[in-house]
Amino acid sequence: MGKKRPFRGNNAEDRKRRKDNSENWKRDERRTDWSVMKNNARFEAYYRTQGFVSPGEDWEMFIDHLKRELPACFRINSDYVFANELREQMLGFVGNRLEVDGVEIDPVQPISWYPNGYGYKLGTDRKAIRRLDALNDLHQWMIKQTDFGNITRQEAVSMVPPLALDVQPHHKCLDMCAAPGSKTSQLLEIINRSVSDPDQSKHGVVVANDADTDRAYMLVHQCRRTNSPSLVITTHKGQQFPSMRYIDADLKGEYFDRVLCDVPCSGDGTMRKNPMIWQRWNTNAAIALHVLQILIATRGIQLLKPGGLMVYSTCSMSPVEDEAVVAELLRTHPDLELVDARECIARSHGLPEGVAPPAFRARAGLHHWHVLDDYKMVTQEIIARKKNKRDEYFEKKRSENGEGKGEADRKEGEGDKDADGEAAEGEAVDEVAAVEEAAAAEEAVITEPTTTDIPDDGLTRAQRLHPDLTDENIIAAINLGMDYFPNWEAAQAASHRSLRKSMFPPTAEEISWMGLERCLRCVPQDEDTGGFFVATFRKKERPAADAKSSEAKEVTMTAEETAAAEAAAEAGEEASSSKPRNNNHGNGNDKNKSMGAVVEYKNWDPEAVRMIQEFYGIDGESIKPSNFYVRYDHAQTAKMLQQRQRQMKAMGRESDDVDEHKLSSKTIYYIPDNVGQVLQTTGLKVVAAGVKVFEKRLTSAAYAAAQNSDGNAYASVVQEYRLLQEGLHVLAPYMTRRQVYMTLQDLCNMLAGGLVSYSTLDESTITQLIAQSVGCVIAAYRHTIPSTGQEQVFRLVVWRGTSRTINVMCHKTDLDHMTHQLQTLGILLPRISAKKDGEPTNGGDSAVEVPEAQEMAESNEDANDDAMVTDN
Repeated sequence: MGKKRPFRGNNAEDRKRRKDNSENWKRDERRTDWSVMKNNARFEAYYRTQGFVSPGEDWEMFIDHLKRELPACFRINSDYVFANELREQMLGFVGNRLEVDGVEIDPVQPISWYPNGYGYKLGTDRKAIRRLDALNDLHQWMIKQTDFGNITRQEAVSMVPPLALDVQPHHKCLDMCAAPGSKTSQLLEIINRSVSDPDQSKHGVVVANDADTDRAYMLVHQCRRTNSPSLVITTHKGQQFPSMRYIDADLKGEYFDRVLCDVPCSGDGTMRKNPMIWQRWNTNAAIALHVLQILIATRGIQLLKPGGLMVYSTCSMSPVEDEAVVAELLRTHPDLELVDARECIARSHGLPEGVAPPAFRARAGLHHWHVLDDYKMVTQEIIARKKNKRDEYFEKKRSENGEGKGEADRKEGEGDKDADGEAAEGEAVDEVAAVEEAAAAEEAVITEPTTTDIPDDGLTRAQRLHPDLTDENIIAAINLGMDYFPNWEAAQAASHRSLRKSMFPPTAEEISWMGLERCLRCVPQDEDTGGFFVATFRKKERPAADAKSSEAKEVTMTAEETAAAEAAAEAGEEASSSKPRNNNHGNGNDKNKSMGAVVEYKNWDPEAVRMIQEFYGIDGESIKPSNFYVRYDHAQTAKMLQQRQRQMKAMGRESDDVDEHKLSSKTIYYIPDNVGQVLQTTGLKVVAAGVKVFEKRLTSAAYAAAQNSDGNAYASVVQEYRLLQEGLHVLAPYMTRRQVYMTLQDLCNMLAGGLVSYSTLDESTITQLIAQSVGCVIAAYRHTIPSTGQEQVFRLVVWRGTSRTINVMCHKTDLDHMTHQLQTLGILLPRISAKKDGEPTNGGDSAVEVPEAQEMAESNEDANDDAMVTDN
């Protein structure tokens, strides 16, 4: 167990202290001054040797940009219905130059290569925009739009891999290492275009996977803004993602049209936003992760359909993690070929043939690179640090044993020493000896002499180890303590324990057919971004006779390499203390509560589905009964069972046997056919899927009504399971009942939420409401956008009660978002308040009257329930 944390307190003084500390942090007063620490001689020497940056001015720009703060970027979500209007708002910030820290900047600049002008780059980094008053308006605008799900903050180069996949709305996509989810949401924006098609066979699907369960749940939160029924979130190690044979045995597990493989990497391309990498950089993580990267990408290839595309990407600049992995995949998979990712990016603009889109500036992949390793040097530094700690430990023990006393005091102390004291001193000596023995064992690992043991023969380290070497860049790296291996044979001769043959450059014959120049190397100075690498593969169609051999290769590869890959990845994380991408992409330790996170989705009770479809007039062909599911969580269901037993006991009834499946039916999800097929995959560990459409209100009044319904199951189901706002965009287009059409003024009156009096509504709206029975109703307003002629329908879920009020059953965030949309269109009207008692109303109600206080209490209870979102 760790040490118990002291209680921090919650009085006024403690709160003020924490607030002051937070403000100091925002002002950067307590942060490290990275400007004086952004230097690493071995890092610069290593990348000078690789050759993708030319010496001279290009190199100086490379280092200069790496030392600058990374500009913050964001993109307008393309599936947002008012994306063009939002872009017009952004143009109001473009071109207004501001002075920040004595330098004039453009607050916002469009990213020229991003489609439709939906990508933007800020003139400063993400920390400065929070603390600069001049950018406060822009900052607040971004916060609001992010909360609404209209924009996504994302690094510019991170937007490239989804564009390089050339995704179409009907595609089945797999994001193997998805967290934190910005790329996944990009894929969903395209797939969501198919959701409105009544033919579910044309719907696409996105499976987003991450091995770390905590990050998978963070992925749920990130993608909730898109609110897409076409998303499945899973938690598996990327190299062990289950086969999809259950869906179609003829596919041999090759189910996906597109696979995004953004693998775990050393992350040295993120130096601009993670400056600690400067001091902690070494080659160990890149070498250790190489095998894991190959295995994850290999699994992606096995799941890819013939004719499909896979993107392999990293935020590392090391060729060992980039071109070396690509070359090995091409060697071991003859049915693969590289595609120029620039062509896919160009097609994403959707421009007519012959019209050239803005070019994305990136450099070609390398055909040749150099393998260098600083493992020995780094280990020596670690041992030196441990030796300093050991010396401090020895000094402390000597002081405790009296070696620091004077001669007379020592002799006096020896004369007074008893048997227990002699034993204690003996234990201390044994402990010191054990530490010295462990230190000697660590130092024995290093076979090369340390710098103090190098003979004074006037030769440099490079001249001694490689006398025939003439490359000045490699010589400089060797003299800084790096080991150079010109080929695989040299690594074998040195008995290097981590290097593999696949890390070395291809032969001249392999270069002739691999086409590594089609890869994209994103260098910071080209587009003012971080470092990044992208390669797009196409899986070629192959004869049926080759399918069986490919399937056999799948089993052999996984059995032989999985254990070694996990050990290498773990060693890499320990060797590289920076851990810039720790647990980001699917090799995290998934034993932490992974089994507890697994949930099942089962079809809802068919009879309940029939009643709901009849009540709301849902089209049974477009929205099938088999599309309604219950999320089944054993742990949560056990808690609900205990709660039910307590309720039965309080009502004086005996405990009854309850079907756990029915008891878990608090929230009903809509899941389209393609997603339902994915959920049938054997062994798939699902975290989330589908969209919530109905939810049971477990209020005391609703529970009593259900118990006293006199066997009227229909009334019980349609009143207990209430329609949810977040699933309205899926069901409403196929509902023929329970909809009323209101005026713009009515809509604006409802946007405050809560109870809305009939006296504030239009006569036609009241007439439609009176015609409806008690229960959920959709209040809709149709608006035609003048600029496009497109009709936009605004919908709200309201509860039609028994008095002259309705209750708007929407969360405040949804109402604020709709208010913002009306403001964007310039049609928001002031709210009309309810008329006072005694004033004439716009209409009456022939239903049974209920005292206003009782109606308000029941409606408020319902409203409070709406504020509580349950994931069950």
